[in-house]
Amino acid sequence: MTAKKSPKYVRNIYALLTSSVALYDPEITWRITLPRKEIKRAHAPSDDDIRALMDMAPDWLKTCIALGAFGSLRRGEVAALQFRDLEGNILHVHADIVRGNNGAWIRKETPKTSDSFRDVPLPPQVVDLIGTGDPDAPIIPGVDSPNKITDQFTKLRNQLGLTIRFHDLRHYYASISAALGIPQSYTERVGGWHPGSPIMREIYQNP
Repeated sequence: MTAKKSPKYVRNIYALLTSSVALYDPEITWRITLPRKEIKRAHAPSDDDIRALMDMAPDWLKTCIALGAFGSLRRGEVAALQFRDLEGNILHVHADIVRGNNGAWIRKETPKTSDSFRDVPLPPQVVDLIGTGDPDAPIIPGVDSPNKITDQFTKLRNQLGLTIRFHDLRHYYASISAALGIPQSYTERVGGWHPGSPIMREIYQNP
């Protein structure tokens, strides 16, 4: 399996196997060397990439891109936003759109991790893009799953000859923060990264 599958896939299978066997034989001893985890560096979009995406995107997708690039939001967090979550220029991130146990997309009142509960200050231009609406209405209308954001973003980036993913917009946010000299602890807090975690530094920020 290691020769054909990714380290993450092998580790997930191993975890499932060991937890299942442990139900029947808690005393069993495992002597397994798992493949090393892959450290994948995300590709940081350039300023020109962001500008091209914003120029070509329809209004709703432009708002999604701005929230990713200038607010460090994940696609599920973007899809879950309601107008009540925006107070002035502060966006309260507390919900996520995820797959439920039956495979259907559901709105979950907790984000990906506990560190993902956060207040994100947005630039005035992004606040203007969001606009106003019924407090209970979604900020991004007609988006019932994160996949719609991904699908339309992928079509747009392909038209522009780009290879970045929507998630790479978070890399852009972290890289710009580093370039501006913003303290890492602040970027971690606003971006929803665990304090002191190497993930933001190793994966999201350019060396």
